[in-house]
Amino acid sequence: NIAATGTPAITAKLSNEHLELLREARSNVSIDNVIEPLMDLRDVLGQQHGLVASDRRWGKIIKFIQSNALLNGNTTEAQLDDFFPLADCLWDKPEDRAAIFSEIANMVSPDLGVAISIRDAAAELFSQLDLSDITHNDVGEMGRINEQLRQMDDQLRKLDQTSKIVQMTGEVASMQHTLAKAVAKAIGMPS
Repeated sequence: NIAATGTPAITAKLSNEHLELLREARSNVSIDNVIEPLMDLRDVLGQQHGLVASDRRWGKIIKFIQSNALLNGNTTEAQLDDFFPLADCLWDKPEDRAAIFSEIANMVSPDLGVAISIRDAAAELFSQLDLSDITHNDVGEMGRINEQLRQMDDQLRKLDQTSKIVQMTGEVASMQHTLAKAVAKAIGMPS
C-alpha cells in the first residue's frame, strides 16, 4: 500500500528454483556483439568524464546486461539497447547519470543523443517559466519562448522516430501546449 508506507507493495515472488533458472538462462545470452561497444563506453566514461569503475564492477555489469537482455525477451544475444539501465549503475554521484545516459544514447543511436539534448534544453527553458502569473506585458516573451519550443519540436520530428524519441517529442509538445494555454488564459481567450 503506497499511501500507508510510501513504498509500493511488492507481491511478485520468485522461488529459488526460478532464480536459478533465470541465472542459467542469463549465462546463455551472448555479449559478443556488444563487448566492443561496452569497452568503448568504459573508455569514454573514463577519459571524458573521469568515471572509472573497477574490473569487478564491470564483470557485474556484463551479467546485468545479460539479465536485461533476457528480461527484454532476447534469450540468445544482448543488444545495445540493453545498455540503457547502465546509466543507473555506473554513476558515483547522481549528477553523473545524465552524462552516462547521454553517452549510452549516442552509442545506441546518434539521433537519440540529439533528441536528449533538445528535450533537456526545452525542459530547462520551460522550468524557468512562471505560468501562474502571466501578464499582458509577458505575452511577447512567452510567444518567443513558445516559438523556440515549436522549433525544438520540429527538430525532434525530423529525427528517426524510435519509441524514446517519440516520447521526448511528446514531452516538448506538451510543454508548448501548456505554455500556449497559459498565454491564452492570460489574454482572456478561451482555452
